[in-house]
Amino acid sequence: MLNAPSQRSSEQPGGNDVEELYLTVKEVGGRLRVSRWSVGRLIKSGQLEAVEVGGVIRIPESGLRAFIQRHTVTARETR
Repeated sequence: MLNAPSQRSSEQPGGNDVEELYLTVKEVGGRLRVSRWSVGRLIKSGQLEAVEVGGVIRIPESGLRAFIQRHTVTARETR
């Protein structure tokens, strides 16, 4: 059921009332332009935050943003 639509939750750890968007593995793969298998490896290695609910994996949008921020390089760093 990894193709289910994204879900929102108003309950976040720490009691934060901000709505969190949870993405499927397929959606994250589409945003990063990588396979869902690559997303799975990132989750398994601990590089990408994810939650498992009822046997399905969801990635909080904030976790995806944090991953992208941690892995963003400048032009100077790519040489």
